[in-house]
Amino acid sequence: SMPGVAGQSTNCVAKRSLHLRGLPPAGAHFQQTGQANRVRRVLSTSYKGVFDVAGLVENRDAHRLIGKEGHTIYIAVLQRVSKTGDVFYGLELNRGDGNGNRVLCIGNGAEGAGYAVTSNYNNHAGERGASLGEETTGANLIVIRIDYGPNDQDRAVVYRNPASLVDEFKCRPAAELSGDFSFDRVSFGNFEGTKIHQVDELRIGTSFRVVTGQRSFLQMPLAAALPATNPAGHPAFESAPRLPLYAPARGAEGLLARAGSERPLFINID
Repeated sequence: SMPGVAGQSTNCVAKRSLHLRGLPPAGAHFQQTGQANRVRRVLSTSYKGVFDVAGLVENRDAHRLIGKEGHTIYIAVLQRVSKTGDVFYGLELNRGDGNGNRVLCIGNGAEGAGYAVTSNYNNHAGERGASLGEETTGANLIVIRIDYGPNDQDRAVVYRNPASLVDEFKCRPAAELSGDFSFDRVSFGNFEGTKIHQVDELRIGTSFRVVTGQRSFLQMPLAAALPATNPAGHPAFESAPRLPLYAPARGAEGLLARAGSERPLFINID
């Protein structure tokens, strides 16, 4: 809504994060309260941009798309809906504008499917969608891995509430889908019905632990506790709260520096 303009609000940033066990809350979250409602962001695939530097951009029919052959990308999002089976909502990866360019969608009601991962763009295997299990009104952490193969033969693996936020090999896929999944935009859609679609912590990156927000896990096995005393006699030390303090174990500094430099390529909501 806009000041001085009559009408009903259709989107808002709501207080507090969506909650899921194992994920620390951070900031607010986004709500789509209105129907016939799509919010879309074009990603920067320009030369020397973050996706280009990461080696993920390909040229296709005069368009620069994320999805270069031989590379893998991860997308994660926290998602919740207030009512199940209520027509359509979803997180969408798009190639250009319009429903016909929805290369992947996580939600309900797309392509005649229920709660599923779906695609309506040049799907080689003839699969229009794969079920993600029973739809609920609780928050779900969705992690998508897309492996870009030769001749646009790509594979999407979807984890729903993965068993580990650190080790992908401990996680069991909820669904898999084949198709042509190069994209250049991300959208949130909510159409018909009365539900509220909520999303939070959208991340795109090149590794599993980056998009699950677990970059710091490497510090724990490589850390040694600092002394609890104040040998230098600094006055600020005595008034500081007694929180766990860590320093890299001997020889671990280089590994920690590399882990610390690994960040999401794109964060929309945090």
